[in-house]
Amino acid sequence: MTSQLILAIGNGVVLASDSAATMRNYSYETNEKIVPLSEPHQLAVVGAGFSHFYRLPLDVVVRQWDRSLGGERLSSVEEYRDRFLSWLALSLDELASPEERDIRALDFFSSPGEYLHWLSKQLKQIVEQAEQAEQAEQAEQAERPEGAGEEELPVLIETRILGFLREQNQELMKDPGSHVVSAATAEGQVISAELVEAIFERLWNWAGDDRLGLCSVIENNFDWLPRSEEIEQEIQTAIKLQIEKNRKNRAFPLGGAGILLSFAGYGSDDLLPEISSVQLGGALGDHVWSSDVPCNHSLDKPVFCRVHSQAQDAQIIQFLTGLGLPGQFGWQVVERTRHQVYAAWDKFDYSGRTRERLSRAYEDVVGALIEESSRWGTEENLRQAMSVLANMPLGELTNVARSLVDLEKMKKTVMAERPTVGGPIVVATITLHEGFQWVTPNEPAT
Repeated sequence: MTSQLILAIGNGVVLASDSAATMRNYSYETNEKIVPLSEPHQLAVVGAGFSHFYRLPLDVVVRQWDRSLGGERLSSVEEYRDRFLSWLALSLDELASPEERDIRALDFFSSPGEYLHWLSKQLKQIVEQAEQAEQAEQAEQAERPEGAGEEELPVLIETRILGFLREQNQELMKDPGSHVVSAATAEGQVISAELVEAIFERLWNWAGDDRLGLCSVIENNFDWLPRSEEIEQEIQTAIKLQIEKNRKNRAFPLGGAGILLSFAGYGSDDLLPEISSVQLGGALGDHVWSSDVPCNHSLDKPVFCRVHSQAQDAQIIQFLTGLGLPGQFGWQVVERTRHQVYAAWDKFDYSGRTRERLSRAYEDVVGALIEESSRWGTEENLRQAMSVLANMPLGELTNVARSLVDLEKMKKTVMAERPTVGGPIVVATITLHEGFQWVTPNEPAT
């Protein structure tokens, strides 16, 4: 993990990153999280999450792409990002073999904690609940004739399993399809049903190394499950939707945190710096999975300012907005007060309908509180902070960026947490006239 911050104002852009790299319980320092492009390009790539694209370190991949650009400056930062994705798709066979890409996809589906394991766990709970319900019913009907109800339990289990699977698949169907960049076209496109079927069939009938194909993976994960043609079909549909929608893990099929890349600086047509980010997944066949990531906060009037944080940024957001992440805030409000509120209602003889109305009203009030606090933090605190940042000298802005990333690092130290943010804070600037420059500690940019 890491903590990174990009601040873009009219005078230039400031990039700040910690230098800690974490693998399981081991942390070490690295300076390869900010990778500047060579001249004449006025742009840098800031990477978080997975440090490798398959076997290649991310900085090596970025520098290989940089070499392919030559002396041609592109018109915008967004065009740089799109050009990188296109190059990545066209260079897949050099970066990772087709077999390696398929193996990683199989690992994604068969690894503990991933989708099929999660699905198996959910279905086991359904089976256990159905069996417990049947046992309770038998205890209440001790005088039931012998043999009555013996065929009811399998039917009940299958009905509940099918209901759960269909509900999950319906939820996945609501999501838009993933975006891929194809080596055939070098252009982004929404993944097609035909591509999903081709990928699924290849992984289903995998005949490579000693790994199991999806058919065997399913058999191993669901060998305890009552099987029927309908259940088999719904499980296969769930896998296909994972490929198509990519909802459970945006890093599919790299796994883990995936790769978050932010392109920051200037295109040839830019007078103001820009930031363009993408969540990069792995590849299947000759298609690269990716999804756009919007800039955290933007202010265009009356001043220009972009604030983009990535990876571990809770303290940065809390500092700039005056409150924690809305999701965290809301969860704490709801969970710490709900049982107290409901316990108070138990003292009164409310009817079921009255209690239901009170519950709805309470949830509405909590939702409105969360929404209003979030609006206040964004519109009041953050807007004021961004207005100040936009008018800062670039040298002072480097100190702000370093301090905010250091705040994330300090939080880990004070709370005795795992040091996933650490090491020296690396800072750099990009300006329209001077390009990329490293900023050493205590030496602000000029």
